[in-house]
Amino acid sequence: MTNTDIDRKIQDYLQQLETNPEIAETYASLSSLYAQKQQWQEAVIAAQKAITLNPKFAGAYRNLARILTHLGKEAAATECWFQAYDLEPSWAEAEDFYRLGNLLLEQKRFDRSLICYLRALKLQPNFAEAYFKLGLILSRQGKYIEATEAYRNAIEYSSRESELQKQAFIAYYQTLTTNPKTTAKEFYELGKLFRSKSLIAEAVVAYQLALRIDPRLLSAHSDLSYTNIPDNQLPELIELYRQIVIDYPDLPDAWSNLGDFLTQQGQKEEAIVCYQKSCYYQTIKNRPYLVAWVWETPENSAPDFIIAGATKCGTTSLYKYLERHPQIIVSRKKEVNFFNRYFSFGLDWYLSQFPFLDDRSFVTGEASPNYFDYPNAAQNMYQLFPKIKIIILLRNPIEKAVSWYYHKLHKGLAKNSDSLPEAIEEEIKSLSLLSSEQLSQTAYRYPNNILGSLYYYRLQPWFDLFSREQILIIKSEEFYQNTSMIMTQVYHFLELQPHHSEKYYIWNYGSYNPIDSELRETLAAYFQPHNHKLEEFLGRKFDWC
Repeated sequence: MTNTDIDRKIQDYLQQLETNPEIAETYASLSSLYAQKQQWQEAVIAAQKAITLNPKFAGAYRNLARILTHLGKEAAATECWFQAYDLEPSWAEAEDFYRLGNLLLEQKRFDRSLICYLRALKLQPNFAEAYFKLGLILSRQGKYIEATEAYRNAIEYSSRESELQKQAFIAYYQTLTTNPKTTAKEFYELGKLFRSKSLIAEAVVAYQLALRIDPRLLSAHSDLSYTNIPDNQLPELIELYRQIVIDYPDLPDAWSNLGDFLTQQGQKEEAIVCYQKSCYYQTIKNRPYLVAWVWETPENSAPDFIIAGATKCGTTSLYKYLERHPQIIVSRKKEVNFFNRYFSFGLDWYLSQFPFLDDRSFVTGEASPNYFDYPNAAQNMYQLFPKIKIIILLRNPIEKAVSWYYHKLHKGLAKNSDSLPEAIEEEIKSLSLLSSEQLSQTAYRYPNNILGSLYYYRLQPWFDLFSREQILIIKSEEFYQNTSMIMTQVYHFLELQPHHSEKYYIWNYGSYNPIDSELRETLAAYFQPHNHKLEEFLGRKFDWC
């Protein structure tokens, strides 16, 4: 409306009030018009008159709140906002309460601003900015546990690598270090969150803080063992672990990680000693009766079997089930990655990953699913152990591709923020430029969602070198649906007596939403000819779709 139109409306309302001065709605409308004309005193008087006539008129309180805010009377304005909300809760949006909370925060009225942020979050549960401000207030009030929970939500719901996310991480870290009662578990959770957002250096710091409080926190040791440690953080981490193994010499996970960090620094001989100690104390922990009579042999045992792949197909579960067998003593760590990553360190380094087993009624082995994605791993393995037994699990390639995408995302291994459909489309396009021979000889290359699921080509290097009798192929769906039956096959393959459990827990289980039908159809169409080649090659049906 033009100023002329507004003036005409004001006169109309004033005439109406001369006839009937008891209509609150008329005063409220008049107040809004005065505000548009920036006649603030008249606007305030009209809004107050509307409220006097009708104390339950939410709209009049909102009008007055806006006017008072403009006039810089924030304290009075916030009271009006609250009154409006109490009278008519449905009018407010999360953003309204967020702005009001910020206003109160500036006034240092922390209890009231806290209420505003909570109301904003009730209306919009994924409101990252509101979680962050909530965390600031809770931390100030000494409610550290609640504050860190708010910061975690702020990080979860904020954009990747956004300024808000960075601020939330800083505030989260400061809250934990400020709280004298922070537990090792809380620092561990921060480290896990850092790692999930690809902030590896920060994650390592948090894990270290957790271990300084509780050196026996196995979850922190485990996460560090599967984290690519930046070289500049190795010296401090090695120093910490040297102290841990002095204070807790019976802790196999500590010896194991110390060996890995020394390996990364190229200190092979000391790493081997650490691995041997890890195997020794792990055997004491899991099979104490063995140590007294089989540990004096001068050499480590060579592996009898290797679970060579594939990623996200159930290798962790299979490894854990085999670990329960009374005649199987597994490697000091599930993923040794010798044949694809550490082959240059030599056989003595590799054998130090396994226990001393003088009695050959016992067998040992490892599981490094990354071997499946490196053709040179098959060649290196054949060079040292041409008679070894190899187990490979294959899952519906659609499910594997999706699971691997989310695995990288959740573990902080993703290099960009491409959506799943974008990542799939880009990789299919790049793979279309490779011949069949190139597909068979191409090692892991990021993102590997599709390439790692082209089983026919991935299997070629293995079957070119090893006999079919040496390789057991397991369909992952059958493994999970009838675990007892598949485990019997595995034990028969390893020439061991069956050993079954009452319950088979699924390890390393990934969680993500189902993909939409269009993407599934795209993947099904792409994998169909490759699956057909696999079925012909192996002489068995997989019935994947």
